[in-house]
Order: sequence, then structure tokens, then C-alpha cells
Amino acid sequence: MSMLPWPERLSANIKRIAGDDIEKQVMKGCEGLSTLEEKAVWSKMAMEKLDKLVPDEITRHEIMAGCSCPCFPDEHIAELRSVYRKTKDIDELLEMMYKNPFYVKPIREGNTIYFTKMPYDSEKFKQAKTKHEKQFYYCHCEYARGAKDRISETFCYCGAGWYKNIMEGILEKQVKVTLEKSVLQGDDICQIAVHF
Repeated sequence: MSMLPWPERLSANIKRIAGDDIEKQVMKGCEGLSTLEEKAVWSKMAMEKLDKLVPDEITRHEIMAGCSCPCFPDEHIAELRSVYRKTKDIDELLEMMYKNPFYVKPIREGNTIYFTKMPYDSEKFKQAKTKHEKQFYYCHCEYARGAKDRISETFCYCGAGWYKNIMEGILEKQVKVTLEKSVLQGDDICQIAVHF
């Protein structure tokens, strides 16, 4: 996975999947953003353009899932893959994953695993009084945390892509991800479903 800054990963993914013309329109205005609020305002506009210019929801989700942050160590994925290869036991895998501080205990229902994200800043999230403060301290993305208004749920497929990449690396097969809940959509948590 690329170590490029997020806007560059998004740009490359839009070009690869939707073409140069759509990339230029969506990415317009992303240069020189410095504050969380500026980044959130730009992200909201960019997602509105992406939703309009790429009407197919599955394609939009593919674009966003492909630009998620590469912050989960490859060696940890390899370790989990090794466990899964030996046991072929999803429940044992989930128990092992739960021991890692990246995860709230995943819930499995048949061939679907529900992952709930941990807040970005747990202590400040607990102390937050308003919905906006809770969103700010829960959301992990510097391009959405400062949002005063809702950003299209298309944006959250970037975060869903983080789980997609992890699970595909472990299971060695493609999985589908769906957004179940999002603080950017007014929910109290962010929850991603991985269907395998």
C-alpha cells in the first residue's frame, strides 16, 4: 500500500478507476489546506462532486476503499495470516485480533464480521458534550474530523477500506465491505461490516 499523503492516494485512485477528467474536477481546490476545518470543507465538496460524476455506488466505494491509510503493520497481517492458514478458524482469528489495541471486539454473524472503530481520542470522546465534539474526537481522518456538516457516506468507504485491506491480507481472498454506522452520518459509532 502506498505511503503517499491521503489526497495523493485519492487522486491516483480516481485517475486509475474513473479517469483524468473526473480526477481534475474532484481534486480541484485541495492544495494548501492547513486546518482541519478547511480539509473537511474541501472533503465535503469533493465527495459531492464524486457522487455526481461517478453515479455507480460500487465504483465510488472502490475508489475510496483503495485510498485508505496504510497504518496497519504488514508483519501483523502476516502473523494473523499464518494463524488463519493453520487453523482455518475465523473465531480464533477474531480472538487474536481482539488482543490488538486497534480493535473493539469484532462480532461475527455467519460470513459477516462487524468491526467497530475505537475513538481517535477515547478520553476526550468520553468527556465530549455535544454531537460535534463527539464526532471530532471519534473520527480518525484529518480530512473529515473538522466537519460541521455531514459529509457523504462515500467518504467513509476510505475507512472501510482499511478493514478490507487487512482482511483480504489475512484471508487471502477478496471481501466486500459495507458501512453500517458512521459518526459523520450522525451515528454514535463507526461500524464496518466485512462480508467474506
